[in-house]
Amino acid sequence: MCTVSILPAPESGGGYDLWFNRDEQRTRAPEFAPGTAVTAAGMEYVAPRDGARGGTWLALNRAGLSVGLLNDYETGGGAGGKMSRGGVPLAGMDASDAGEALRAMRVWVERSGAANFGPFLTVAVDARGRSGGLHWNGAEWRDWAGAGFATSSSYASSQIRVAREARYAEAVRAGLTAQTAEALHWRHDPERGAESVRMSRADACTRSVCRVRVRAGEEPKLVYRVVDWSRPDGRGAVTEAGW
Repeated sequence: MCTVSILPAPESGGGYDLWFNRDEQRTRAPEFAPGTAVTAAGMEYVAPRDGARGGTWLALNRAGLSVGLLNDYETGGGAGGKMSRGGVPLAGMDASDAGEALRAMRVWVERSGAANFGPFLTVAVDARGRSGGLHWNGAEWRDWAGAGFATSSSYASSQIRVAREARYAEAVRAGLTAQTAEALHWRHDPERGAESVRMSRADACTRSVCRVRVRAGEEPKLVYRVVDWSRPDGRGAVTEAGW
């Protein structure tokens, strides 16, 4: 249950902005704000962590590569699998190129036993603004041909996806900018509840909103903000991670 948007930087020289909303069951353990870690090969990265199984849904490395992961519920096995999908983004953290990261994640999943993982979509974008994705549907791999936006929901999966895609399309038609993308990810319509990108329903809600900023000549940054549902704007405590 998540939503990701990728917006190439308007400046020349590459870079991008990325937003990621993490939706989760209200009963799941609290998540942890991002901190710096290092891969076995020595690449530094930052990633928030799931409090139940220790994995992540979004990771950013010092080379400016981001990897996000969304569970796939429409295939019919979004909650299945013996292994946590939260390890998938970390398998791409040694890469500096989006394609390289996707290949590394696929190799890691296959070595771990792909049949042990529930369906998911993983999306990668690098410092040059190149992006791509891989979809594991539980039986085979497919390339993701998305255009900068992806979302998933365990409840009314197709209906929710179509509704959120329509909101994203509206933002694109109006001229998508960093400001309008930010507003999209924080927008909550109480009357539509689960269809909102910042969603809320009886059993689940958006837990956090992350924003990644990568620009040529700057150190990459990940800003993690807790969603505080007691506030009208939802904006809770913030943690900035990076270099």
